[in-house]
Parts: sequence; structure tokens; C-alpha cells
Amino acid sequence: MMMTVGSLALVAFVVCVLGMYIVMNTRPARALRATRAARRAKRARRDARERSLPNGSIGRDRLAELTRLVDEVEDTDPALADRMDLEALLDRYASLMLGQERVRQALAMSDRGQLQRLRDALRIDHGHAKRLELCERRLRCIDKCIERADSYADEVAIIEDLVRLIAQRVACPDGPSAEEVLDLRLFELEIEEESDAQFNAPGDQPLH
Repeated sequence: MMMTVGSLALVAFVVCVLGMYIVMNTRPARALRATRAARRAKRARRDARERSLPNGSIGRDRLAELTRLVDEVEDTDPALADRMDLEALLDRYASLMLGQERVRQALAMSDRGQLQRLRDALRIDHGHAKRLELCERRLRCIDKCIERADSYADEVAIIEDLVRLIAQRVACPDGPSAEEVLDLRLFELEIEEESDAQFNAPGDQPLH
């Protein structure tokens, strides 16, 4: 019995679907999908990192500079970039810059000198014990903010120096110096000259 047109179309559709399934599940196809997924995840991670910092802030500009250096390292030596986990380093950098921004905002809420003068005045006037306690708490909070700001600044500087060092090493990898290259070439020439001398040396004279 001959197959109807509808049956042929159904068979063709099934064959097409099976073919697409087979092609999409080959190793190259899976690798391509994994690569694209990794790129999308990386892009989303970077966008979220950038959005965490205020627009026009110094932190966002400095983050953009470090991101550019990390891109150069990844393009030149992706294995090194992965081993050093530079993306995680940028995540930490962004969180530190955000912390610095919040510390600056906290410090801007109070005038330390004014609070110190108020504290000294309240210590003389013993009728405001609660206010004196609050004033001293605010001063201690300011001291902690300053200490935290110094800690953030130190770690930020370390990350910046580390990323720049890695980028510099990748851009200018270690290699033999000019003197080492010259010594090696002279050594090769000496070997060539000795080889030529041995080749051109007269053979043993025949006995008469």
C-alpha cells in the first residue's frame, strides 16, 4: 500500500527532528553551547559587578581599567587567567570599592571635630549623661569607619598592583636577555667552526 502524502510528510518531519537532535548532541555542538553559556554568564557577572558601583564614581572607572587588563591577560594566556581566578579578584575589588563608598558616606554624616568639642562640653556639664554616651558612641563609630577605610584602601591597592603585575608579565614574558642570546650564538659558531676544521683536516698520509 502506498503511503499517503501526509504520512510521507510526517516521516520527513521525524527524520528531520532526529537529524537535528543528533547534530545538536555531537561533541562540537555541545562544546559550542558550553562556550556560549560561559560567555553569557561572564557578561552577566561583569554587568552586575559594574552596576554595584555608582555611576560616574571613581571606583567604576578604576574597575573598568582593571577589567581591560584582565581581558588582555585572558586573550593572551587564558590558562593563567583561570588559574589566578582573575574574575573573582575583580568581584572582590568591586565589593571593596563599594565598601569605600559607603564608608565615605558614613564619615560625611558627622563632623569629628565638632563631636569632640561637644563631648568635652558635655563632660563638664554632668546633666546630659545620655547625650554624652551617644556622642562618645558616634566618635567610636567614626574611628571604626576610618580604620575600615584604611583596610579597604590597602586591599584595593594590593589587588590593583597584582592585576597590573600579571598583565605586565603576560605582555612582556620572561625570555633570554640580549647577552644570553649573544653567548648562545657565539657558542653555536664555535661548534660550527670546530666541525668545519675537523671536516677539512687532511687525512692520514699513505705508507710507502
